[in-house]
Amino acid sequence: MEASRAPDLQIEQDPAFQRRSWRVERIGTWLFVALLGAAVSGLFGSGPLSHAAATVPGVLRVEFQRFSQYQSPDNLLIHVEPGAAPGRELRLWLDRAYLAGVRLEAMVPTPIRVETAADRLTFVFALTEPGVPFTVLVALQPQHFGVMHGRLGLEPAGDGPRLAFRQIVFP
Repeated sequence: MEASRAPDLQIEQDPAFQRRSWRVERIGTWLFVALLGAAVSGLFGSGPLSHAAATVPGVLRVEFQRFSQYQSPDNLLIHVEPGAAPGRELRLWLDRAYLAGVRLEAMVPTPIRVETAADRLTFVFALTEPGVPFTVLVALQPQHFGVMHGRLGLEPAGDGPRLAFRQIVFP
């Protein structure tokens, strides 16, 4: 298409190019708004879409970030309901495959011992008051990109409650 001149000005115009330019500008604006909305809602970190929980009703619940970032601090908050651990010890296990993808920074309260098995690590906690709710905070940092599948549960291994969760780790 050929450029035309404005009747009173010495400026060349290209209406087709101008329409394409405006169209690209509008598409870019909407993409920016969509990206901003996704970030605010938690798609790239903490936010309403990112908070998630997996539950075994009345026994065990884990709260985690559905979307996490590579080598950024993250937490698992594990709640054990009263009566889930009948004795003076609570035996909580985490899947070894999940732990291989994260760096374990801290665990509060600190377990009295850790036992290893082929597919899991069992963290043993002393219960000062059996029959009351128990919460464990696991501070970690994801060390791999992509989808991470985690499993945790209470022992005894064969009979105890277990649950699974999934996190997506962004660069």
